[in-house]
Amino acid sequence: GRPFGIFSAGDHVEVRDLQIEAGQALNGCTGVVKCLDSASGRFQVDLEGNGVRAFKPENLCLVSAPTASASLDGASSAALVTLAEALEPSTASDDRRFEALRSIKAAGAAGAALEDNVVRCLEDTNWRIRGAIEALSGIGCTEAHGQALEGLLKDSHGDVRLAAASALGQVASAHANALALAVTNDE
Repeated sequence: GRPFGIFSAGDHVEVRDLQIEAGQALNGCTGVVKCLDSASGRFQVDLEGNGVRAFKPENLCLVSAPTASASLDGASSAALVTLAEALEPSTASDDRRFEALRSIKAAGAAGAALEDNVVRCLEDTNWRIRGAIEALSGIGCTEAHGQALEGLLKDSHGDVRLAAASALGQVASAHANALALAVTNDE
């Protein structure tokens, strides 16, 4: 699991959906998660050019590290082919597939070429593979992933349900009902 649940120290995040006038200027700013203030439930984020500020998790969105390059040169194309092969259940061990999903998250936008491979992992029989939904957040969780993620809100494994809820939070407007039902369902 992740040390702080939704985000971990060192994660690159973007501020979003701040409503109060004083905070609206920070919408779109990026920074690095430092820690979780468990007393307030807010994450301490070192914002580029704005110092350390505290944010509720719903006002943060995971983004790729600024050093990740979206351009695909020969070496990165070869790396994507290797990652695609590492995601094939017929040829790769579960541990190798799990590590490949973590690498795709770190690749950020460059990993978007593997979106179909990642989405197929959401239906895997191994909960660790299904729970590696974080790879979607690295490449950009979109509305198109919503239905598959909604199904995972009912997964038998708690870590998978938590990861699905977090990913759906990135595209929450269309999936608010599913999130609300998952949170209030006693099943």
